Amino acid sequence: MKKLKIAMLTTTFFPQVGGAEYQVKWFAEELTKRGHEVYLFTPYEAEEFIDVNERGFPKNIALRKRNANVLSDGLRMLYIFTKWVRKIKPDVVHAHFAFSSGFLAVITKPFHKAPVVITSHEDDILVIKEKGYRYGMGLKWHRRLLVNLSLKLCDANVVVSAPMKKYAIESGSKEKKLHVIPNMYVPPIVKIDDKLIEIVKDKYAIPHNKKILLSVSRLHQQKGLNYLIKSLKNIIEYYNNVHLVIVGVGEEEEKLKGLVKKLNLEKYVTFTGFVDEKDKHALIKGCDVFCMPSLNEAFGISLFDPMYYGKSIVASNDEGIQEALGAAGLTVPKKDPISLSKAIIKILEDKNLRETLSERGKERYKLFMPDRTIDLYLKIYKDLLGR
Repeated sequence: MKKLKIAMLTTTFFPQVGGAEYQVKWFAEELTKRGHEVYLFTPYEAEEFIDVNERGFPKNIALRKRNANVLSDGLRMLYIFTKWVRKIKPDVVHAHFAFSSGFLAVITKPFHKAPVVITSHEDDILVIKEKGYRYGMGLKWHRRLLVNLSLKLCDANVVVSAPMKKYAIESGSKEKKLHVIPNMYVPPIVKIDDKLIEIVKDKYAIPHNKKILLSVSRLHQQKGLNYLIKSLKNIIEYYNNVHLVIVGVGEEEEKLKGLVKKLNLEKYVTFTGFVDEKDKHALIKGCDVFCMPSLNEAFGISLFDPMYYGKSIVASNDEGIQEALGAAGLTVPKKDPISLSKAIIKILEDKNLRETLSERGKERYKLFMPDRTIDLYLKIYKDLLGR
């Protein structure tokens, strides 16, 4: 296949850390390894987070200016993107999230004249309105309208798990342009040994003599961390040699810390805040149980690292999580701290179960290595270009 010029946009990127940010980074880097020229348009300057080759690709272009008002920010994004696509003349424009990057991609079609692919990563197409829990871009009518327009005008719409197809159609996409391509996983190149694990535990004042329960995510209501904290209260009544480590930052941090204090769990919980890649991998490799009590996930990408290290996993039975996890962990009903605590205790007390889950995880992550995902995307590009 002829080497392509790909203009890739994303609504969110590092230093914000999450599954979508890793997918965009890995995707751009893997396409570059195959010789394609990837121009990665991110909200803000992000080259330090990207592995750039000797030719300077993926090339990072920042679209936004911090602390700008909405109008000037939008005009700036439109100006910079239009200027660059006129210059590079991309073969394909690939946007991650229907809004705002997808909207920018479709309204600039008269300038770049390239087919537009939009990958939906969940919150751009999923809307949840429950008592005490509201989630999704579509909660605001104007964003819902712009997502709908973007999905109608794009040439292909990719969702990362089969359950997301119905949400994409409800948001304006069409069956004929929909594709399901699972997220990929790129194993870490950093080497983690026992000495580093000890150093990192000391750095965050994590006890060495306790079983470590670990969560790595944004501190957002969607992640269900309040239920994990409540489950800890039940766990220590039966198995008090445990310590919960919560890695991440987000708007729920103070609420979660308040819940810990209310339940008198301060000596059993550590909030690390933001951690770098090496520390994150040391914490994952050094934990005993990895916990993902999310209320919803497009595709449980955060499970890949613990699978890689052979960790025991407990997660909620969300459809997106189950697509990633398979039989490599235990799943429990959402918003159910009792079931969550029982599953964690079961793992802590059953060595054979831990070994079984470990072996399953080490095989499971291999199903999501980059080659298959990249091949599927390149086929979409090829079909759109008529090659």
